Amino acid sequence: MTFQDILNGQDTIEPKNRLRLRLSDTAIEVLDNDRREYSRLLQLSAPRTDNSYSPIISEIVRKYHKRARSSIGRRLLETHAKLARVLQELPGDSRDAAIHKLIAQEKEELKRSLDKLLHSKSRSDGQSVLIRLRTSVINELRKTLADEQEEITKKQLGALIGSGEETYYPRKSKTRGTALENSNFNLYVTALVEEFSRLDDMTRENFWLEALTDSVLAGVPRDLDTARRTPACRPISFLPPDTAKRIAFFPFAILPDETTHYYYLVGCKEPAGGQVCPKAFRLSRIRSVEVESGQPGRAWKESDKAAFEKRIREKGVAFLSDEATAIRVRFTKKGKERYDRIRHMRPAGKADPDNEQIYSFHCTTFQAKNYFLRLGGDVEILSPASLRQKMQQFFQEGAAVYADPPPET
Repeated sequence: MTFQDILNGQDTIEPKNRLRLRLSDTAIEVLDNDRREYSRLLQLSAPRTDNSYSPIISEIVRKYHKRARSSIGRRLLETHAKLARVLQELPGDSRDAAIHKLIAQEKEELKRSLDKLLHSKSRSDGQSVLIRLRTSVINELRKTLADEQEEITKKQLGALIGSGEETYYPRKSKTRGTALENSNFNLYVTALVEEFSRLDDMTRENFWLEALTDSVLAGVPRDLDTARRTPACRPISFLPPDTAKRIAFFPFAILPDETTHYYYLVGCKEPAGGQVCPKAFRLSRIRSVEVESGQPGRAWKESDKAAFEKRIREKGVAFLSDEATAIRVRFTKKGKERYDRIRHMRPAGKADPDNEQIYSFHCTTFQAKNYFLRLGGDVEILSPASLRQKMQQFFQEGAAVYADPPPET
């Protein structure tokens, strides 16, 4: 089956919209992570199948195929339009010659990047998955291909770009099973999923959450500099994780955590006594966000903004909602060196004036536990007793696993 078959709507040769993809371990890990993190955002109308990859791959193909570099024809058309604008002052013949030369170079680069994606799927450590794309996704691809073919024909670029995606996804020599299997359509979907899996965590989170951030949260600043200049905000309400009670909230900004893996909605509830209490909620865990249309907005005072910035600097976005407490630790010499070196999610502390190996921290126990666990025996929690007990229990349970020789394998 070729892309032209899809374009022509030959439904008789795709009875179950079935595809068998050979995906790399990287792609499988990303699919497993994203369907766990963003399962509530996946459309439930995906075809029934024996595995659960169909819904997430259907969504990736539906939402990503127009922007993916896997769609070589589309990328070259975009390049042509961009070059035509940039080179518009050149004479006609010279402009066309320059455009053809530059697009030919871009075409080779895209084909090389595609070749890497396709070959990554053939590694022995990959995994074969059977999926069924939604009929609506197939129909949307047909429309995209029709538009692409029309644009190629209209601009007389067929000799330069090709006749569409089928030019870059040749049919395999052997065809087994249904016609959708082992076809260039199969290769296209494989390349698209492989490309998506190589996006960084925050780009993928933006991808899954763009419907939310482009609508209800469209006006919320995405960095502190913009938040400082924003004089007011409109209230929203949402369902936080693991509760059925809605929260009325005044957004301040949408900010990444220090790991640059996730975004958080930072803001406050209705201030008590005029004092703001900054809170942060993981954006991907928020459910059912709505604008509180009948509620008045809130004008941010400079003192409000200063309070947000101070808490964010002290605690970090990920720990903003947790209560801070006094924590004392004792470092070994090596532990102090590792503390100075490992900055990721590090709490700010102050050395004891009488003992430079003892430090005092004012942070959440959650942050302290997660940070100091990586230092192992090079740090000792002195107080509070509850955190010391948790650390002790963690290491005792870990040591118990290695108390005996490993079983014969």
